Amino acid sequence: MAFSQSQLQRKMEIFTRNGLTVEAQAVLAGIGYTPAELTNGSTLLQTWITARTEIKAQSAAQKLATNTEALAQKAAELEAVNFAGTVRTLYGDDEVVLTALGLQTQYETIIDPETGEPVQQAVRPPRDTASQIARWSLLFTNAGGLEQSVQDALTAAGWDAARIAAALALVQAYAAADNAQQQAIQAHQAQSAAAQAAHAAAYQWYSQAARLSKLAIKRADPANAAQLRELLGFPPQ
Repeated sequence: MAFSQSQLQRKMEIFTRNGLTVEAQAVLAGIGYTPAELTNGSTLLQTWITARTEIKAQSAAQKLATNTEALAQKAAELEAVNFAGTVRTLYGDDEVVLTALGLQTQYETIIDPETGEPVQQAVRPPRDTASQIARWSLLFTNAGGLEQSVQDALTAAGWDAARIAAALALVQAYAAADNAQQQAIQAHQAQSAAAQAAHAAAYQWYSQAARLSKLAIKRADPANAAQLRELLGFPPQ
C-alpha cells in the first residue's frame, strides 16, 4: 500500500471523519477503531500536516540565512583583500609587520615533476569559513597594535583606525551570519526529521486501519460492503 502525500492526507481525512458515522462504527468499533482511536488518527494526521508546514518555513529561513551569510562574507572579504593589499604594498619586505597581521607567505616543499628536485611552493590560505574569519579577525585586530609609524602610514593610505574598526565589524557580522546560517540548517534538518517521523506514524496508522477495516467490512456485512468501502474512502473491489 503506497500513497503520495496528498493521497494519504485525503484518505486519512475521509476515514477519520466518516468512520465516526453510525454505519461505519457498527463495523469499526469491533476492531478497535472507536471514536477515540479515530481521534488519535486525526491527531497523527494533523501533526504531520503541521510538520510539513513548518518545513516550508524553515526552508525559507535557511535560504534567507544563507543569502545573508554570503553577502556578509563578500563585504568582509572585500575589505580584507583591500587592506592586505595595502599592507603588502607598503610593507611587503617587513616580516615583522606581515607576521603580526598574519600576512606572511607560507611555503611547502614539493617535488618538481620535471626535475625530481624538491622545490618551495607558496601555500594558499584555506578558504573555509572558520579559517577566513580567524585570518581576517587577526588581520584587523592586530592592526591596532602596530608601531605608530606603521599606523600613520596606513592612515595616509586610507586605513585609519575608524576604517579598520569598521572592517573588523564586518568580519564579526560575517561570523554572526555564519552562526545564524548553521542554526537555520540544523533547524531545517531537525524539522525534516520530525516531518518524516510524523509521516511514518500517520502512514503506519492508516495502513493498518485500512487493512483491518476492509477485512471487517467483508466479514460483517457483505451485502453493504461496497457502500461502506465508499464511505470510508476505499476503492471499489
